[in-house]
This record gives sequence, structure tokens and C-alpha cells, in this order.
Amino acid sequence: MCNAIKNGNPLMRSSRNIAVDIFKLVAAFGVIIIHMQPSTNAAAALSNLFSLFAVPFFLLISLYYFIKKVNSTPSLSAADLHLDRILVPYLIWTLIYTLMRMLKYRSLHQPLSIDLIGIIIFGGGAVQLYFIPLLLLFQAVALSLILSCRVSRQRIIGICTMVGVFAFSEIGSARGHFGFGQSFQNGVVYVLLAFLMVYAQGSQIGRRINGIVGVLVTVLIFTTAFFGYPLNYLGTLQGGISGYGVSALALNLPLYTEMIALRTMLTCSYGIYLAHVGFVEAIEFLSSRFGYALAPYTLLAKTTLGSLIFFLCLLLIWLVRYNSLSAYLFLGESDKYSMLDRIRQIDTTRSPTSHRHTDNH
Repeated sequence: MCNAIKNGNPLMRSSRNIAVDIFKLVAAFGVIIIHMQPSTNAAAALSNLFSLFAVPFFLLISLYYFIKKVNSTPSLSAADLHLDRILVPYLIWTLIYTLMRMLKYRSLHQPLSIDLIGIIIFGGGAVQLYFIPLLLLFQAVALSLILSCRVSRQRIIGICTMVGVFAFSEIGSARGHFGFGQSFQNGVVYVLLAFLMVYAQGSQIGRRINGIVGVLVTVLIFTTAFFGYPLNYLGTLQGGISGYGVSALALNLPLYTEMIALRTMLTCSYGIYLAHVGFVEAIEFLSSRFGYALAPYTLLAKTTLGSLIFFLCLLLIWLVRYNSLSAYLFLGESDKYSMLDRIRQIDTTRSPTSHRHTDNH
């Protein structure tokens, strides 16, 4: 197999466009940078840049693939959604971060109040975990719209789902949970943009337009991060537009590789997102205990320590993937095959004729 890859055997090339994976990995690094606060002005500018697109990109690209999957499944069941791959690692990491917080407060001899509803349902276990229930909320909005356009029984389920989503959003907003202020309205915006993305990507002219839009929005993200305009004038639309632009750019950059090690590393973005806060808080806590305050971070300190945490997360994911059960529990990856096995399987079953417009993630 290795010789065939080195010799350029077309049957051994991967048909997976890695551009989206590269963008995910960059966004995951950006989330690490965002959560290293407070910062000096130069370091804050870098955080601001990633804040404009990292999480919006994750939301939009996830909705894009979710809608494509649901649309291609006429008779949809709960098992088809594979919610366990999201919920299982979410609950595991929620438990880990809650225990870490309890140990931290105990060592500092400080009282700790526990909000079980906020921790379990609204991602209050750690600063980044709100993303999981928020993404599920957005996916539920998309699902309800799709089901509402189908036969009568599924239409009723779709309407009930929409009512439940609205109620969940209002509860999160009323309780003041981070990320859930106007979450229903934001969900509708993201979902409509994701539907537009799916429609545009379905034609050659649509892909070309999306590519242009992606370049333009990326330029605007940089001008907004460093000069303060113009995306900041969009209000609640800012996140959706930024996410759409970066997603459109990623989907329409034709990047492919035959390096199994590289493609394996590029699948680590979700694990990095889940694990990085543990490393950030542990390093900051240990530093403070030894009388050395890391914050406020300078630009050099933030990029250096952020890179260290990034590679520590990669190491952790590599260790977790050695066992199929731990890969399932901590990363939500299938317990039937390891990620490396699945990548190798892609190499031997797909031909390069499907390269041009394949975005199967």
C-alpha cells in the first residue's frame, strides 16, 4: 500500500478534500487563543481575529453537513442522527471539567456552588462546552424545517421540534447562560445560511460564487479585526456571515493529500476543542501556585503557549485513539474502527474521479 501511494497509484489517492479539515484545525487553534485571557493589546487583536470566525465557522460547516445528511435520508430515524457521538464526549468532558473545578476550589479553600442544570444542559461545565448544546439547538431548528416540509406525520414532529427548540432557547436566555441570548433567532439565521450553502454548492456556478464570497468575507474579517469595520455593523448577522464566508472558502479550495499521518492529524479539531481548556486552566493554575502569573498574555507568550497546548492536545488525542472505547468516550469516534483504519479504508475504496466536488465530512 505504501509503495502504491509513493508511486502515485490513482486507486490509492484520497478523495477527501482536506481544505475543510485544515480550516477546522486553524479554528481549533484560534479557540485556544481566544480562551487565553486577559491579554495585552497586540495579543487581544489576535484573539479578536479568531473570535470573528472560529466558532461561527464550526457552527455553519456543521449545519451544512447535517442538512446534507438529513436531506439524503428520506425516512429519518433517531439512530440516523448518531447523537451519541456528540452527547457521549460532551458528558464525559463535562464530568472531567466539573471534577477539575471542584479540585481547584478545594485546593484554594474556596466555596463552590454547582448549577447542575447549567452544567449538564447548557454547557456550563467549561467555557467552551456551551457550543455542544448550542449546535444541537441549531441542528434541531434545521431538522424541524426539513421535517415540516415532508409527509404529515413528519410534519407534526417538525412542528413539535420547533416548539421545543424555542422553549429551550428561551429558558437558556432567561437563565443567562452564555451563548443562549437570542439563540433561537441566531439559530434561524445560521440554518437559513446553511440551506443557502447547500443549494449554492449544488451547482458549478454556485460554487464559483461561494468561492468569491468566501474571499471577500475573509478580507472583511481581517479589516474588522484590526480596523473595526465593516462586519461589526451587522449586529447579530456578523457571526452567520463570517461563518458562511469562511465555510464557502474552505469548501471551494481543492486541496488533497496522500499522507495518512497528515490527514489523521487534520481530524483532531473536535478533540482539541474539547480538551484545550483543561490544559489552559491547569497550566495557569500551576503557574499561579508557583508565584508566576502568565496573564496578561503578550503576543509572543500567547502564540507560544497556545502552540504548546495545541500539540499537547494532539498528543492526548493520539493516546486516546489507541483504544476504540476511549476514542468513542472522549472523541465520539466510532468504536468499530479507529480513525486511522477509516482513513486507510478510504484510500482503498475511492478513486480520484470523485475529487472535483467531493466534500464528505
